[in-house]
Amino acid sequence: MTTVIDKIASLIANSLLPGEEPVTIITRKLVLHVAKDTAENSTGKTIQIGNSDFTIPSICELENNPNCDTKKVISLKAAVTSFPLYTTVQGAGNVSPQSSTVRIDLSNEKGERMSITDSSTPIEITIKQNSATNVKSYYISPQQRSSSGLAFQSLDITKDNVAIHIGLVPENRSVQFMVFIGLSEFPNLDNKSWDYVQLIPANMSLASQLNETSDEFKQLHQVFLDNNKVNNTKGKLYIGIRQCELSEVDKFIYGVNDNDIPKNQVGWGVITSNFSITTSTSGCYFIEDGGNQWSSNGCTVGPKTDIRQVQCFCTHLTSFAGGFIVVPNKIDWNYVFSNADFLSNPTLYVTEMTIALVYIVAAILARRKDRKDIAQIGVTPLPDNDPNDKYMYEVIVFTGMRKNAGTDSKVSFILSGDFDETDVRFLSDDRRKILKRGETDSFLMAVSRPLGQLQYARIWHDNSGKGKFASWYLKYILIKDIQTKEKFYFICNRWFAVEEDDGQVDRLIPVAGDEQMVEFAHLFSQKTAKNLSDEHLWFSVIARPPQSRFTRLQRVSCCLMLLYLTMLTSAMFYEKVPSTDSPNAIKFGPFYVTPEQITVGVMCNLLVFPISFAVVTLFRKSKPKNKRPSRIQAAIRRNVIKEDVSLSQVNPQIGSADFKDSSSRAESSMSSLYKGLDNLTVSTRTATPCSKPGTPHSAISQMSRDKSKKSKCQMPWWFTIIAWLLLWISVGVSAFFVTLYGIQFGDTKAQKWITSMIISFFMSVFITQPIKVFLMAIIFSLIFRKADDEGEEATEDEDECELYIDEEWLHPPTDAVSYGAAKPRKIAYRPPDATVLDQARERRLKELKMYDVLREITFYAFFLWVLMVISYSHRDPNAYWTKLSLENHITNPGDLWVDLRKATSYDKFWNWTLTGLVPGLRANNWYNGDYPFGQRGFVMDRVNRIMGFATLRQLRVSSGKCVLEDIMKNVINECNIEYSALAEDTKTYGTGWTPYNETLANTAYHYQWRSASDLEGNFFLGPMNILYGGGGYVFQMRGSLSKLEEDTRQLMSEGWIDKYTRAVFAEFTVYNPNVNMFTVSTVLVEFPEVGGILPSWRFESIKLLNHHANALVFQIVCEVMFLLFIVFFIFKEAKKLWKERMAYFNVFWNCIEALLIIFSIGGTVIFFYRLVATSELTTRFRESHGNKYMKFQNIAYWNEILTYFIGMVVFLASLKFLRLLRFNRRMSLLASTLRYAAKSLTYFFVVFFIVFFAFVQFFYLVLFTQLKDWANFIYSAESSLQIILGKFDFRSMRLISPLIPIIFFIFVITNTFILVNMFLTIVIESFVIVKADLEKQSNEYEIVDFMVKKFKVWTGLGSTEKDEKAPPTPEYLNNELSVKSDEDYRGFSDRMEKLLLSISKVLLKNVMAVLT
Repeated sequence: MTTVIDKIASLIANSLLPGEEPVTIITRKLVLHVAKDTAENSTGKTIQIGNSDFTIPSICELENNPNCDTKKVISLKAAVTSFPLYTTVQGAGNVSPQSSTVRIDLSNEKGERMSITDSSTPIEITIKQNSATNVKSYYISPQQRSSSGLAFQSLDITKDNVAIHIGLVPENRSVQFMVFIGLSEFPNLDNKSWDYVQLIPANMSLASQLNETSDEFKQLHQVFLDNNKVNNTKGKLYIGIRQCELSEVDKFIYGVNDNDIPKNQVGWGVITSNFSITTSTSGCYFIEDGGNQWSSNGCTVGPKTDIRQVQCFCTHLTSFAGGFIVVPNKIDWNYVFSNADFLSNPTLYVTEMTIALVYIVAAILARRKDRKDIAQIGVTPLPDNDPNDKYMYEVIVFTGMRKNAGTDSKVSFILSGDFDETDVRFLSDDRRKILKRGETDSFLMAVSRPLGQLQYARIWHDNSGKGKFASWYLKYILIKDIQTKEKFYFICNRWFAVEEDDGQVDRLIPVAGDEQMVEFAHLFSQKTAKNLSDEHLWFSVIARPPQSRFTRLQRVSCCLMLLYLTMLTSAMFYEKVPSTDSPNAIKFGPFYVTPEQITVGVMCNLLVFPISFAVVTLFRKSKPKNKRPSRIQAAIRRNVIKEDVSLSQVNPQIGSADFKDSSSRAESSMSSLYKGLDNLTVSTRTATPCSKPGTPHSAISQMSRDKSKKSKCQMPWWFTIIAWLLLWISVGVSAFFVTLYGIQFGDTKAQKWITSMIISFFMSVFITQPIKVFLMAIIFSLIFRKADDEGEEATEDEDECELYIDEEWLHPPTDAVSYGAAKPRKIAYRPPDATVLDQARERRLKELKMYDVLREITFYAFFLWVLMVISYSHRDPNAYWTKLSLENHITNPGDLWVDLRKATSYDKFWNWTLTGLVPGLRANNWYNGDYPFGQRGFVMDRVNRIMGFATLRQLRVSSGKCVLEDIMKNVINECNIEYSALAEDTKTYGTGWTPYNETLANTAYHYQWRSASDLEGNFFLGPMNILYGGGGYVFQMRGSLSKLEEDTRQLMSEGWIDKYTRAVFAEFTVYNPNVNMFTVSTVLVEFPEVGGILPSWRFESIKLLNHHANALVFQIVCEVMFLLFIVFFIFKEAKKLWKERMAYFNVFWNCIEALLIIFSIGGTVIFFYRLVATSELTTRFRESHGNKYMKFQNIAYWNEILTYFIGMVVFLASLKFLRLLRFNRRMSLLASTLRYAAKSLTYFFVVFFIVFFAFVQFFYLVLFTQLKDWANFIYSAESSLQIILGKFDFRSMRLISPLIPIIFFIFVITNTFILVNMFLTIVIESFVIVKADLEKQSNEYEIVDFMVKKFKVWTGLGSTEKDEKAPPTPEYLNNELSVKSDEDYRGFSDRMEKLLLSISKVLLKNVMAVLT
């Protein structure tokens, strides 16, 4: 880039003539300046380019030649970039990312570059920073050492050839510090060993007169050591501080003889003030053209360097850049070990103890859960396994994670394959609870022979579980052939429930093929569940798969290690990265990332990731020391005993001869079929460990096949020990350094750091990590599309399954008839009864509705309680009495001379101001004449303290706005209009409303118009329905009572209120500490254009400081809970709105919910605004001791709005109780009646309002000029409604017009007797119809009957549900159908015998006929 800049600058320089106007090119990132003139005109001056500038000495000083040619022509080429160049060369890390780059070149008339390498006078270059570097200020409570008399701080210098900036500001402005600097060792007063000493502030008398934000003040409180003084020192720089005695103030300055500084003395220079300190380094760097390194040789940092610019003095010309690097305070071992007590760092130690306690508890619970997990990985033999069956299948059932996915119902299934299908089999385990939510259950199923390639599975349950445990959500079932190791997946992801999905409890599921196994829905759910339960370190502590060798205790310990490592990296880089924008930032819309942030992120990951990854990998990959016994083997051994006699030697005894014959024939035919199957499977099926001895299917071939299978990468068992050692070393080291950093931070900064850590921790665990899990699941499901093998890790950690030759089934049947083919067949599949399912569905839906109702009532009652607590906490029963007391003091009701109600003229208004308002604003002398000591600022009642001071604010209209009628112009000179925002006068006047003269400056404060923003005012609606603005001419009622009276009389004598005055506001606010209430007072006196005076007032007692009482914590908890309730309501209603769309607003209660949310959000926003505004005003009161202007009227306005919002929220929330009463029979009847009559009532109200407003308009037009009750249209409508209710003043109306009685009579007849009775008739008729027609009534009250019935059963007050027809159980169906099968078989035999006998008779008859 520099090459391009040089070429452009050279082209411009060649085109210029000497002395011609310089050329400046300005872009967003670059400013290029080219000038051509004689040497004496081109040098020796300051040139401003972009945001930087430089001063070039004379050409002779540059060339270091006193006899140089000053008349020669030279070209000056300067370029300033807003970003640093050469960011990849060596030393680029020293250059600040916010620094500009200044490039300066001089060339002769031929265009050849002039070499400036050793100027006798340095070139001054000021390099601006594009954004101020964030230098963190640390608040220090110094610990002064008695041995040295100094308090020490340290600074790490890591860069070469830098300058040091140390800012130090005492908290007590009346003290002066003496600062000693040691570049390689601690400063020592006794040995006079230090490298630099300076007073802070450098000039005490001058600093006391300066503002703290001024640059001069900061300069006086800064210790600056340029790079020459630092002398390329690296490592520790020590800062020693002691306080100057009064005799030393401004005495010792830089350059004084060190002997003048006294040695350390006991009690001398004791530090009595805390201070804040900032430390930073800066440097000036240059790079030669074609060079590969930034250097600082020949450059010195100037004293004007600060966070906004770097001043450099260099003796050569090239490309320059500035470096301003913020150096955080490293661990100061002396400070840490001297401040390591508990009282100095309670937050740090309490946090670490809490972490340790939580870990111990979690480790104990995790260890207990690990022991319980052993039982979860076992395989349960199916209880209906036949002892004769030797072919084994493992059935693994995966229950979903949906809510209420687990079941207690009895689950049955049938598996069908190419060769055979099973009988009805049942999933059960008498030792543990199975089919729980999110659990994986394994079962061992024995069949007589292989089923072949499985095709489908029929699964159902009997819905016998209670309540929510009747339903079941099945993800999928995995069937493993123990002999061939084949796997068959049956993917379901459906509900078996009468109240969910399609309401079915019986499903036929085909075996999943390759396409189904890699479908996105299946892979995504599988990957997500696995990643959350196993890969997510924090979640897996709870949801760890039982078969994983990575135990819960190990996971908890890894969490502890990860937490401490993260805390360590956070502490190392806490507040190190500046928060300001970087010119090299990579932006993504509104987001950006800086190189510093990337660097810190990479460094943090390099510290945390390798260690945590190594430990987790060692735990996962380390084989167990001893393998677990085979789950299949254990399941077989539960039902197998050793016998010397095999089943083939058992001779079953058959009872009936006829049955024996038929059974023998059947056995013979089935045996031949099985032999054929055996011959078929011999050639295709691989050998198994469970094969019969002596057959080709021996265990040897299978074992050899298992050995040839490729095994995963695993580590020896003792690598687990290495993992534990590495884990605890990491925890110990990181905890040690975390403690050191926490002590170094101090308790205040440690609180901020720990708070940020906690927020970051929860964001990572509950937001960042789950999002990462979901994204990875989506990527693997869409791109890689590979199904995971279930339970591979569990298989690797256990022994192989082997069935010995001499093993037989446990509990052989006692009935010999049960063996062989004579065994009666099991019951076949029978679909669930649809009628029973409908009954169960109806009962379950009612039960769910009941729970919803109870949950809704409980939840809403709690919400309403919280709402009431919050609402009434803003209300105080003392508010009315506080308001009434102050109102009586100010308005003086009943007083003949001072009553504000009687102020009907200008004189009476001034009389009330002087004798009522002014005395009321000050605490007068006591009744015995004593002066009211200690009551300065209190009003006349001596309990209310005025906030700031009261004001009189006048609103005027401009002259000349009114236009006289022509006929009156000769009689009347002027008229004035009513007040409006457009007619308001906003000019500045002299005293007595004379024209303002700037030369004479004849104005006063109360004759200068102030805007509403200046006065922090707001609009105000007066009794005459005029909206007054918040600005005006303000008279400040300040000073003592006598001065205030004098100023008020002066105001009256000047004619401050005249014919252009339209309103005067007396505004002030008082605070009553006895009841903790503010009373915002506004007295309005209107001077309407019609003449006269109309006084009104508004005193509002409000509670603004709520969080201070003993119930502070309780109140804050309630407010937080209210916000959580609102968030829940928003989520619930948004979900419902998304589902129902515009139909959502057709339901009345949905609209109530929406309004409740809107008013709650609005009230919350106003509440926080009021809280902030109150805090600002009370802070102003505290800082000014109540002497500044402060206006609470705006807060009172928003408090009033908040009151309306709270009232609406309470109203709507209370109204919702009507919805909860809909289950009452009579309330349901009432609601149904209104719903049925809605259409008729709509038509009725249309007619009613037309007739009603016709009369209203008549009354208004006739009576509005005479009676106040009919003064406007709103008043007329209200008065007309009162006539219908029987409240009216007929006598006053009759006196106005003789026509009024007639219209009044017609109005009463029409509205009261006809329309009102018509309304009652419509409602009564609808009630009768709805009551007679049960179909139009709501049946929701049946839920109440169901709830009462359930409650009686639960409490034992009512009968149980034995009388109800329960759904048939599998045992019942089996027994019933078995008996029926036996009966059918015997009946069939009898009928066959009869048939054969009849055939025999017919044949015999025919034979005999032929023979005869």
